[in-house]
Amino acid sequence: MAPNAPHGKEESDNNDETGYCWWKLPVGVRSFNAETYPGWDESVATVVSALEEKGPPIDLIVAHSQGAILASALIATGDTLPYHPRLGYILNGGAWPNPYTDALDKLDFDTGDTSSLLPRFLVIPGEKDTINPPSTQKAVQEALANAGGTVVCLTHSGGHGLPTRNGDAVDQIVDWIAAGL
Repeated sequence: MAPNAPHGKEESDNNDETGYCWWKLPVGVRSFNAETYPGWDESVATVVSALEEKGPPIDLIVAHSQGAILASALIATGDTLPYHPRLGYILNGGAWPNPYTDALDKLDFDTGDTSSLLPRFLVIPGEKDTINPPSTQKAVQEALANAGGTVVCLTHSGGHGLPTRNGDAVDQIVDWIAAGL
């Protein structure tokens, strides 16, 4: 399952590219410093619909850029995802979900229910990411760990994309997934 974000990039004032985005930002505003995410409700509805259509269990959620930010915010708010995927979350090229700072700062996975496993996260920042600063990805990583999640960080020497041409990074991603089986 790979739902498309509900907003066309051409609808956004932030760029002239084609494709999809999870929210539309004004020129000069980035997801990590935005006060709101215009189009958020439609994005949440898209994710909820996709999860309902697929149905449980979802084994792994892989999210990139705005998708990783969206996943972080949905995890923080706790009102959309009915359960954590068994293998966890891979958050690549994400950033701090600024409008959801309070929720992420207060996040706590310890519900006292010892029968449920704490969620796993693989956070993947690129050292040369010029879209979402690695420092904001590190902040997400720390918040998830402070909340009690099992977090592994895989920093690679590249930029914003998933490091598919970096054999060592790919091996580490595969090993992280396999460790959850």
